[in-house]
Amino acid sequence: MKLISVHVPKTGGASLGQQLGEIYGPRIQRFYDRVRPNPHFEPLADLPSGIEAVHGHIWPQNYDRVPGAFRLVFLRHPVDHAISRYFYQLSDFWPPRFSRRYGMSILKTGKPPVHPGGWGATPPDILTFTRLSHSQTLLIDDYDLDRFDFIGFHERRDADIARLAVLTGLPLRADLHVNKTRHWGKERQALLQDKKRMAELTDLLAPQIRRYDRIRARRD
Repeated sequence: MKLISVHVPKTGGASLGQQLGEIYGPRIQRFYDRVRPNPHFEPLADLPSGIEAVHGHIWPQNYDRVPGAFRLVFLRHPVDHAISRYFYQLSDFWPPRFSRRYGMSILKTGKPPVHPGGWGATPPDILTFTRLSHSQTLLIDDYDLDRFDFIGFHERRDADIARLAVLTGLPLRADLHVNKTRHWGKERQALLQDKKRMAELTDLLAPQIRRYDRIRARRD
């Protein structure tokens, strides 16, 4: 089966990608370079010779012409997604007492690492981070969601992985968790209990929440 798997960041895609890698072996291509739209990209007429699956931070329209492919994506509630992305970024660049990655950068350069988004060593608060960062639907904005054979939702991941396994005939498991966020458990819990900040975050993400709810309603 040809498979086109769009990995929206922090939706369980790393866990799915690891399993697809084990299943397809050298027959899968995985893409994790920073995604940028390319207006000059010519959609592929088919997957390269010897390749049966593609997974990663990819633009699905680049593969619209691939015949007979099963197309899938997982999404996550925008508020939960924003929180997950925020603390994941903190874990990568600003963990308590410095992470190995942070410390090694200082040892090599004498300076703290620069975040890919352009931030310095001091992390933004979650509202600023959310305003600056792309929405989780960047990869599928303006894309016809009906072209996806499967849309899974992080909130019901176990059931949706099981459903995906049935639809594809692939031996997929929901109990594998790769690339989990490290540290910041207390801070995350404090944020969840901060009614004012959570209300502000919900208001900020209102358009994304409405779109997500529409997608859920169509697929439930």
